[in-house]
Amino acid sequence: MNQFLLPRLLLIYGVAIPLALVLGYVLATPDTFSSIGVVGFVIIVLLIPVMLRFHYALLLMSWNATLTVFFLPGQPSLWMLCSVCSLGISMVSYLINREAGFKNVPSITWPIVFLLLVVLVTAKFRGGLGLRSMGSEMFGGRRIFYILMAVAGYFALSCQRIPLARAGKANALFWLSGLTSMLPNLIYMAGPAFWVLFMFFPVEFATSQAIEDFSALSSDIKVTRLTGFTVAGTALLSYMLSKYGVSSILSIRRPLLLAVALVIGILGSLGGFRSSFLMIGLYFAIQFVAEGLVRTRLTLVLGLTALLGFCALVPTVQKLPLSVQRSLSFLPLDIHPVVRQSAQGSVEWRLEMWQMLLPQVPRYLWLGKGYSLDPTDLYLTHQAVIRGLVKDYEGAVAAGDYHSGPLSILIPFGLPGMAAFIWLLIASIRALYLNFRNGDPALGRINCFLFSCFVARVIFYFFGFGSFFSDLPVFMSLIGLNIAFNGGVHRAPAVAPAPVPAETTPALMPA
Repeated sequence: MNQFLLPRLLLIYGVAIPLALVLGYVLATPDTFSSIGVVGFVIIVLLIPVMLRFHYALLLMSWNATLTVFFLPGQPSLWMLCSVCSLGISMVSYLINREAGFKNVPSITWPIVFLLLVVLVTAKFRGGLGLRSMGSEMFGGRRIFYILMAVAGYFALSCQRIPLARAGKANALFWLSGLTSMLPNLIYMAGPAFWVLFMFFPVEFATSQAIEDFSALSSDIKVTRLTGFTVAGTALLSYMLSKYGVSSILSIRRPLLLAVALVIGILGSLGGFRSSFLMIGLYFAIQFVAEGLVRTRLTLVLGLTALLGFCALVPTVQKLPLSVQRSLSFLPLDIHPVVRQSAQGSVEWRLEMWQMLLPQVPRYLWLGKGYSLDPTDLYLTHQAVIRGLVKDYEGAVAAGDYHSGPLSILIPFGLPGMAAFIWLLIASIRALYLNFRNGDPALGRINCFLFSCFVARVIFYFFGFGSFFSDLPVFMSLIGLNIAFNGGVHRAPAVAPAPVPAETTPALMPA
């Protein structure tokens, strides 16, 4: 009995009591950053047993969740911390037990390695990483950190297979965690008493609300854009498409699914983003074709329904909230003049910026500009914009926000970066298609949606709005999740050779 009592006493007196004393001292000054960091570190240590057992489920749940790790420098997103932890645990498990396996798809790994090499070499020759949160005098390292975490997240997701029996739960964890994107908007609506919760949720989603509330515009012309509702609506519709498919949502036997999808689409339009409707439309259209529904009567029914819906919008569009009108501004509708001006202004703003940027592209074709930013240049540009000395898009250009997918990789990383990225996209689309065609039939809808979603994101990246460092985690998560569901890439089934008829040997004639 005493043999078991001694280790317990050592644990209490050697670990628990000193830890309690340290926490008591730290909590006496709870407002300092160091105190918050110590408390956060203790929480992480206490959560180690949970991470060891549920690290992969936590990774899935955190990927689309709008949560930040406030006690770490730079306040990274929760999915970044979970990616590093999950990948580390998986690698240690593989080193201890080689039978556990560590999935690797060379056709995806090699373009990722090439892309990372281009990013790091460019950073080496263009000012380094520049992490301001770590004491650097330069900005821009956060974007490189996003790229590194996207790669780590891909390997963390794809390194092990999700059992077929748990595929539905894993799919739900991945997509439904995006509903947390609504919380920043709801916290802002709740009032200052709840704003302390912005320590856990990014305030950027509520920025447009605050701008409208404190702007000089009249209260009856405010276009309140609920950004988080758009992100949450897209995540929820993605889950519905991956679980039920287009055929079930449009089925007359399940009218509730279509009604729920329409309600989600309306709530998602409260963000005022035209891109949300276009993106969901691409998801829907590509999956409609992938499911083989083009040659069915659903095509005619869907076309007539869209025409009737457009006709119903014509007399009622100005009665809709201004944010919803802005989401529909890409259609030829008679929307509010203020909303129309805002939508047209954003398009003209982008076109003018791209015209100014195009002559600079040849300078960075072989060695990109990188992400390193001088804070003095940013400050001076910002002041010049305020004083009207330069165009307002000059501030976005100085910060490296080009609002264009091709320019967001061509200028920072040149032709090598573009080549590596296109190689990665082609290899990923091929892997997604092979799993869609040859994967387990039980994963048919999930594989179909992941393929459709990836292709839609690629189209929108190059022809709509794209940002390399922020879109790369999306691409990496889709291909990583697909590999995890399928346990790799299912090649086309080999065609069995036709049987060769046996040669008949003539019987020997009797002598």
